[in-house]
This record gives sequence, C-alpha cells and structure tokens, in this order.
Amino acid sequence: MPADFGEVVKHILPGCKGGGGGLLAIFDARGTAMARTCGAVLCRDGQSANPSLILSVTADCSHTMYNERCILTPLPPKPAPDGPAAASALTIAATNELRSWAERPADPRVLDRALRSLAKWRSVIVANTLIRRSGNKVLNGPFAGMDYSVPASEGAKAARLMGSYETTLVPVFEQVIAAGYTQIIDIGCAEGYYAVGLALRCVQARVMARDASPAAQALCRDHAARNGVSGRVEVGGEITGADFDCCIAQRTFVLCDIEGAEDILLDPVTAPGLAKADILVECHDVMIPGVTDRIAARFDRTHQITRIGRSLAPQTLPDWMEEFSDMDRLIALWEWRAGPTPWLWMQAR
Repeated sequence: MPADFGEVVKHILPGCKGGGGGLLAIFDARGTAMARTCGAVLCRDGQSANPSLILSVTADCSHTMYNERCILTPLPPKPAPDGPAAASALTIAATNELRSWAERPADPRVLDRALRSLAKWRSVIVANTLIRRSGNKVLNGPFAGMDYSVPASEGAKAARLMGSYETTLVPVFEQVIAAGYTQIIDIGCAEGYYAVGLALRCVQARVMARDASPAAQALCRDHAARNGVSGRVEVGGEITGADFDCCIAQRTFVLCDIEGAEDILLDPVTAPGLAKADILVECHDVMIPGVTDRIAARFDRTHQITRIGRSLAPQTLPDWMEEFSDMDRLIALWEWRAGPTPWLWMQAR
C-alpha cells in the first residue's frame, strides 16, 4: 500500500467495480462519533453500479459515516438488523492512514499530514458528487463542455470538473486559444486535461502530449479518444532539449508542469529551440528553492516574462453546493498543493 493517502486514492479508484462498499463510523476513544460537525451521515448508494462517490445534503443529521459510494442522508434511528456492511478498500485505507498518524508522538507536523490525508479522502467524495449531480463534463472556464470522465492521474479532480483548477491561468489560455498556434507541446500532460482541452479549442494545432508515466499516457490517450481529438493529440514519453528544435519552424506554445524537473529541461543553452517558443511553466519552488528566479533569468533576454500566482474561484461552485458546509465548498476548490508553485508566462520577443 502506498504510504501517502493521495497515492492510495490514485491507485484504488480506477479499479473500483460495482458492489462491495458498506458503512464505517469513525469514533474516538470514548465512543463518540468523530466529524460530528459535518452534520451528515454517509451511506451506501445501493442503486448505482458506478464506483463514483455520491454526495448530497439533507437536514436533521447527527454524525458522519464514511464510504466511497455514499450520499449524505439523515442517520437512521437504528442500525440495520444485520449491522453495517464491510468497509470498502478506500475507507479502510483512509482509516488505517489516520490510525498510523495517531500512533505517533504529539507533533503539529503529524497532525498536518493527517489533516491532508483526511482532506484528500473528502476531496474524492466531493469530486464524485460533482459527477453524480452535474455529470462528467467541465462546467466552467476555457474547457467548459469537455468530457472529463477519465480519472485524474494526480491531484484534485473536483476543481478540474468545476473549471476552477489553476484559475489564474484562464486569461493565458484564452490568449493561447486566440493566438492560432500550429503546434502545442504539453510536458507533464498527466491524463491530458490541458492537452485535450487545448486540442478542442485550437482546432488548427497539433498537440504533443508528453509524460514519463505510462499510466498517465494511457489515460491521456483515453481522454483524447473520448473527446474525439485522438488524431491531433500525439501522446509520448519523456522529452529532451533537442526535441524543442521543432519550435524553430512553427509557432509553438509550450506548457510545462514536471514537478521540479523544469530546472533542468528549460534551458535555452541545451534547448535553443525554446528561444522561439511561448512558454507557460509551473515552477516548483516548494520542491526546488529558487527555480522560478533561475528560469526567469535564463529567458530574460529572449522573452517577455509575467509571473502568475494562485487564487480560488468560488464563482465556479455549482448552485446546488449552497446546500453544503463551508468545509466541503473549500475542499471542492482545493487543488492539493503543499506550497507555492508560481507560474511564468514567457512570450518570445
């Protein structure tokens, strides 16, 4: 079992099938239900064979029970005669993760890790609630209407579904869409949220989607097929500096999100073709301190550079989320980031 609960979610969800599931209440040492303030009970949706998590809110609830096939409903007055069903794999993984943190000495850092694990669990529920209530299409933003029924290969799915993910980049993507690039290179494409979204909006462009993960590549191919753009989305593995030579002959937009490896890859000395490309790169200072400044300095002579921070977009929350707690609404917007990851929008001069 992966050590991080985010990894547990990523590996378990794609393999879930109909059936199974069940209920599990989480109590403290005194037998009092934890998460009482959530004001709801999660119970199995026996009508759905979809492995999605389902979430809806009703009143008059007393405490929370957990399961990935669930809706929020009033707590029944008594348990069913045969008792709760066996807990699901995801519920067991989340519970065991919390227990492992609880066994450690008191330390704010331990609580922080435990909080992130539980928030990721809740994020999965919220994401699948969106699927149940609003479907699998992106609701807002430049890629509104895109089918997004593939799993997210990493990070939060809810924000992507709502169209609030990396919302400060929306003006850049609208600029890219209007610019008429004939070639787009998405490095670290994951499941292809941006590669496929840009292929849908930039009908004149060939999109090269690159990711070192074979699993991510498979998801990206599936995502492109579901949206009818397989013919223009070329999925492949790692990219080298020499591969950017293709940017010299064609007007190219490069999107780069590779978890710190941008510090090595994005260098106009080893990749001279980048001098001709417009580049949008996420800089992982949280992993590689100073990487934003280093990359900006490398391209200062050849590019006009804009630094872009982060923000939330509560206006993208569906109207029906007014029923939800503030906690769930915030988690819907949460992108799972552990720290600052500023972007550089670098336009060739």
